[in-house]
Amino acid sequence: MNNFGFVKSSLEKIKEKKDYFVVAHKVLLVFTLIFLCLQLLYIPFFVYKPISKIEVQGLRELSESNIRSNIGVLERTSWLGVSVFQLAQQIVALPWVSNVVVQRCMPLCMRITVQEKKPIALLKTPTHFALLTKNYKIHTVSGNYAWDLPVIQLHKKTLSPVAYHFAIKQAASLIFLLHRSFPSMEKNVSEIIIDDPLNLKLILAYQGLPVYIGSEKYKEKIEKLIQILPYIQKQKKRFTYLDLRHPFGVVVQR
Repeated sequence: MNNFGFVKSSLEKIKEKKDYFVVAHKVLLVFTLIFLCLQLLYIPFFVYKPISKIEVQGLRELSESNIRSNIGVLERTSWLGVSVFQLAQQIVALPWVSNVVVQRCMPLCMRITVQEKKPIALLKTPTHFALLTKNYKIHTVSGNYAWDLPVIQLHKKTLSPVAYHFAIKQAASLIFLLHRSFPSMEKNVSEIIIDDPLNLKLILAYQGLPVYIGSEKYKEKIEKLIQILPYIQKQKKRFTYLDLRHPFGVVVQR
């Protein structure tokens, strides 16, 4: 009988503890739901607050002020009210921008990741200094960075706009050819002179040697240059120029 009473008492204590945990669990659940409801009620007020921070990444030639001046004063716009697509369209319209990704981030932040266009050459003329990109677009240089690029040089001021753009395209096509098919030769070419659009002239890194290459069949002429260059480098006397325009060989002037 005493044992039965002891077991019954123990069961009642276990039940009381169980009821205590059930009540505590319910109370905790109620407080959690209240907290979540308050957070949900606060979200609309939070997301419509003005943007507090703008992060700009991936810049080299452009500056953050270039981006900000093109997109306006975003700090006065609500975080949720900004059109990410419209903002990206505004930024990609900048001359230097190739691609852009605009993201919302917390708290109240906009992250702008820019991919700039890759220049293929430096362009030097009597009036300006610029960079040339793959689509033959000419962009002014801010001077923030040093570029390890071939130089397209124009000394004359008398070229017509048509001849000028034709010469630039010829020089760019030659740079593409060197980069694609003759990477070892690409580093040997320091300048491309475009004073005569129908007769481009290379300046080699080796002794500043001028090489006349004309305006066509660049691949065949570069192959001839590669064949003769080791011979040129072995000679003690300096050469005046090389002329690759001859159909059956190379003209060498001492």
